Amino acid sequence: MITFEEVMQETPKGFEDNESEAFAFWDNDSFENYEVTEFWDKFTEAFAGVWYSEKDFAENLAEDLGYIAEMPDHIRYYFDYDAFARDLFMGDYFSANVNGGVAVFRSNY
Repeated sequence: MITFEEVMQETPKGFEDNESEAFAFWDNDSFENYEVTEFWDKFTEAFAGVWYSEKDFAENLAEDLGYIAEMPDHIRYYFDYDAFARDLFMGDYFSANVNGGVAVFRSNY
């Protein structure tokens, strides 16, 4: 069995402070069931980054998925990012406050 401290000693180079905080929040109960590399793999698959807010994440996701680009200009301005963020964080994603922002994770990992 490995400890959380051992996992943190294996933190990949370049791992930023806010990501370390996110990692500490994410899942420090189940790390003992995995090898360190397996645990990091699970974390990196679930971790969607640190954002200013859930809405900031939702805006970026909507643009990345092409939702906004496909809308006609006269409709684009009516897209409700607050509602989109609310819906995302009702099941597909969850977040934690870290270092002045929010760490976002995919729920299915």
